[in-house]
Amino acid sequence: MQSLEEIYNRLKQKKKERKDLMDSARDALHNDTTYQELLTQVDEIKISLKQKKNEIMDEVIDRSKLEELTVDIKTDIELLTDIALTKFVAGEAVEILDDMNIRLVPEFKVNFKKA
Repeated sequence: MQSLEEIYNRLKQKKKERKDLMDSARDALHNDTTYQELLTQVDEIKISLKQKKNEIMDEVIDRSKLEELTVDIKTDIELLTDIALTKFVAGEAVEILDDMNIRLVPEFKVNFKKA
C-alpha cells in the first residue's frame, strides 16, 4: 500500500501542473482584446441584471425574513452535524429516514491543513 506522504506528494505535483496550465490559459485570455471587450460587455449586463433582480426581489419578498431563515438553516445544519458526529464517535448508528422513507447516512470528509 502506498504511504500517505507518497499520495500527498503525487497530488501536490498534479495540482501544480494544473495550476501552471490554468495560468497559461489566463495569460492568453488576458492578452486577447476581443475577449476583454466581451468580458466588459458581460460585466455591464451582469450589473443591469443584478439591479433588476434586486428590484423584483424587494417587491416580492421580505428580506429580513429571508435573512432570518438563512441564519436558522445554518444553525440547524451545525446542530445536525454536531449530533451526528457525537453519535458516530459514541459508536451509535447514524442515519435519518426522510418523509419518503429514504435512508440518509452521513458522509465524512477529511482535509489536511498545515499545522
